[in-house]
Amino acid sequence: MKNIITELVMLAGYYGLVEWLVNRLIRRQKKPVHLLWVWTTLLIISCLINLTFYWFAYPVIIWMLIGIGLVIHQLWTSHQFLYQRFWPRFWQLTVFFWLVAFVLSLLGNRLPVV
Repeated sequence: MKNIITELVMLAGYYGLVEWLVNRLIRRQKKPVHLLWVWTTLLIISCLINLTFYWFAYPVIIWMLIGIGLVIHQLWTSHQFLYQRFWPRFWQLTVFFWLVAFVLSLLGNRLPVV
């Protein structure tokens, strides 16, 4: 339990520090910018640390299927693929997915390796 709390505090601290630094360096907008790719990168690294390479492959496969599914959904609904519509939705779903994967990796760190 102590390990889980430590990882959550470290993750929140790193995210807050990186987001604060980038917002201080950019200063283009008055409101703070939320960097979904930074959050995603930290969650992926944390999942990789918690899981072995064997179990880490499964979230990566699901993440790829989410991207392919978004492309198919966009082609199906609007009959075209536009990056301006794809990227914001992709990063939102990516952060949500890796957050769920991170929580599950905290709970399933004793999974067997075949």
